[in-house]
Amino acid sequence: MVVTNKNKLETIHELFETRKPILIWLIFVYAGSVTLQFLDDPRVISSLVFTGLFILHAALHWISYRVNQRHFWFYFGVQGILIYLCAILFPGSYQAVLVGLLPVLIAQSLGFSFRISRVIFIALVSVIIFFDSALTVGDTKELLVFIPIFIMMLIIVIAYGILFFRQVHERVRLQKFLNELQVAHQKVEELTLSNERQRMARDLHDTLAQGVGGSNYAIGSF
Repeated sequence: MVVTNKNKLETIHELFETRKPILIWLIFVYAGSVTLQFLDDPRVISSLVFTGLFILHAALHWISYRVNQRHFWFYFGVQGILIYLCAILFPGSYQAVLVGLLPVLIAQSLGFSFRISRVIFIALVSVIIFFDSALTVGDTKELLVFIPIFIMMLIIVIAYGILFFRQVHERVRLQKFLNELQVAHQKVEELTLSNERQRMARDLHDTLAQGVGGSNYAIGSF
């Protein structure tokens, strides 16, 4: 039981550590988005709402290791809505929001499953969100410029995500194997020690039996 709990904690720690670089990236995306929006058109109320939604997005990402397969689509649906709202709240920096957050969301889906069909579907939904956000804020001039950049980032992120999460899962699998090997080694040691105790008990019993037998023989002879 202790070893099993230890394995779970180590697995969670491995997955937990993989989210730290993403959270650092989210901080850069937030800072860049706020800066671009304030340079274009300062909006105090929108900035407060944007900050709240962004914090909620980051918090959901931080605890995403608790999301199971049953809640997969609900989780990514909520995250997609949050990204969309953040984009339309900041029309002066919606490109930074979408380019910074959507590829991360797609890469995160690889941590739940390596099903290519699921990843492709999420990528298509991300492209739709990108188009809809651009049309909502009324920016059609730069759309043709940012779409190729966005699609290129999707390809890079998906390729990197596949490689990265495979390495993470391989490390988790190797650690699990080492823990199981350690448990097996402990069982072998316990079995060896038990056999040694039984052997010593038999030797002691035989020695005492021989001693008692010899004493009885000597007394009988006398």
